[in-house]
Amino acid sequence: MNTKARQMVRFGLLAGFLALASQPASAALKIIPVFIGGDPPPATNVIGGGNLQEIFQVAAESWERVFKRGGGNWTVTIYYGWTNGLPIEFATTTENGLYAQEKLIAEGGNPVRMTHSLVYFNNAPPLDSTFQNLFMDPTPRDNRKYLRYTTERQEVDVAPPQHSVDVAPQQLNIGRVLSENPGTENSLDVLSLCLHEIGHSLGLDSAYSGFRAQFTGLVRVTAPRPYVGMFIAINNGPHTWFDSSLMVQFQTVAGLRPLISAADALLIAQLNSFDNPDLDGLPWETNP
Repeated sequence: MNTKARQMVRFGLLAGFLALASQPASAALKIIPVFIGGDPPPATNVIGGGNLQEIFQVAAESWERVFKRGGGNWTVTIYYGWTNGLPIEFATTTENGLYAQEKLIAEGGNPVRMTHSLVYFNNAPPLDSTFQNLFMDPTPRDNRKYLRYTTERQEVDVAPPQHSVDVAPQQLNIGRVLSENPGTENSLDVLSLCLHEIGHSLGLDSAYSGFRAQFTGLVRVTAPRPYVGMFIAINNGPHTWFDSSLMVQFQTVAGLRPLISAADALLIAQLNSFDNPDLDGLPWETNP
C-alpha cells in the first residue's frame, strides 16, 4: 500500500474506533462505514451522478435490516474508498481487473466475528463490451426506476426431523434481481457492488477464522437457523455457487441490480452464529 493509502487507512481506523466507542450495544448488526477518500473514476466512465458515500450507506443499511434482530452484539467497521488499481496486498492474478476488493483487518468477540475490514473500489475498472460504465445511482433508496423484479428459488435438502426417515426438499430463495432501468443497460451497478463487498466484510472471507472453522468446500447450516442440514457450496474466492445470488463471483450481466437473497443471508448467519436472520427480503418498490 502506498504512503497516501496507509495514511488514509490510519485516519479511517481512528475515526472508526471513535465512532465505535459511541455506539450503544444492541442485539443486532451495526455497520459503521468510514470513507477514506481517494480519487473517483473519471466522469467519462460514470453515469447517474450519485456518490459512493451515499450508495455505500444504503447498502450497509440493507444488510443491517437482514440482521436486525437476535444474534447478540455485532458491530463491523468498514473502511472504504477509491484507489487507482488495487494495492499489491490485494494481489491476485487479475488484481487490476477487479472492480473492488475486500480485506479483513480485525476480528474478535464471542462468537468471533469480523470487526474491521477494508474495501477498495477500483477507480480505473475494466470497462469493455460487457460493462461500458459504472452506474452511480443518484437515488439509491428508490428502486422504482427498475421496471422488472425477478426471484429464483431452488430445492434444497435439509436434515429430516427427529424420528423421521425422510423429508421432502424445501424451497430456498437464491436470487432477487432488479432489471430494466432505462439508460443503464450497459452499466455495472455500484450499489450491488457495495452490497457484494459488504457481504465479504460480514464473514465471507477466507482469512476470517469463523469461515475457516466451517468451510470444507461446503458450509453446513445448523440450528437454530432455518434449513438445518442443508449444505451451501462455496468456491475458493470465496463466493457461493448459487448462480443467482448476490455473493456469487461478481460477474453479473450489465444492467442488473442483484439484491441480498435468502441464501446469502443464511450463509452469513451461519458463519457468524447469528440465530435469526430475516430471509424474506423487502418489497423491491422501496429499499433494496
